[in-house]
Amino acid sequence: MSNLLSFASDHPVATICGAAAAAAATYYLLENPIRRPTAPRKENYNVPNGKVLLFQVDRNCLVPSLAAFALKLETYLRMANIPYENDYSFTMSSKAKIPWIIVNGQEVADSSFCIEHLSREFSVILDAKLTPNEMALSRLLTKTMEENTFWATIEQTRLYDANEEWLNMIDVRSRWRAFFKNDGPRIVKEYSWGHGIGRHSAEEIRRIGEQDLRAFAAVLGSKDYFLADTPTTVDACMFGFLANILYATPKSCYCYRLLTTELTNLVDYVERMKAKFWPDWEEITSSAPRGSRGD
Repeated sequence: MSNLLSFASDHPVATICGAAAAAAATYYLLENPIRRPTAPRKENYNVPNGKVLLFQVDRNCLVPSLAAFALKLETYLRMANIPYENDYSFTMSSKAKIPWIIVNGQEVADSSFCIEHLSREFSVILDAKLTPNEMALSRLLTKTMEENTFWATIEQTRLYDANEEWLNMIDVRSRWRAFFKNDGPRIVKEYSWGHGIGRHSAEEIRRIGEQDLRAFAAVLGSKDYFLADTPTTVDACMFGFLANILYATPKSCYCYRLLTTELTNLVDYVERMKAKFWPDWEEITSSAPRGSRGD
């Protein structure tokens, strides 16, 4: 506090300008609140024991879910052969996030916590043969993708580098288009600034994303899956995010071009996972709601 008072005393003009900016920002947010197209929670969800209710966003014409974290979690459910159904109402969890689940009377939020819980609840053995070193690498790959690469690729390209092109690609309902065009970037800008990556220039952020993708390609190499001869939990994560980059970011964007011209082992990997766990991919995407149809 004394340091703040000292700064204010030494820099009165800067202090006044900063206070005025903060007041203006507060006024703007109060007058222009962020409106997420969410649905209210029900008092009761009748989910049979042994079945998972997965809360996420609408299906889309490009990928089953534009939310990479939701595609990750749904892919895991398929990999583990866990019965589930989707709720597309965009109802938020207790943490104000999606995806989240209800299973055996319990609510679990955050995709990673959901997977941990489901692994115990259903005695999933996807990672049973991994060594401690491989489990550690699984953790590092997952968190790099979710906490770093995601911001530098999917969020950067969709909301900033090519927002209009992306909106035309995904062909969503009007309320979603308005959200992704107006409030979405505002939300992500605030979150990414707090995260830290939003303090970099666009060029620096793209360089971060490129370095991450090159690292993933090096780890995968010529293998079919990232850590074993058969898919493990980390593959649900890698697929959910890489599929969104490959199928649901504009072709003009750096990360799409990088995958399709240089890091083609990642493209082959996505296609392999898609064929194995999403045989209904085309059926899902072709019947998804589309703004141009008035759905």
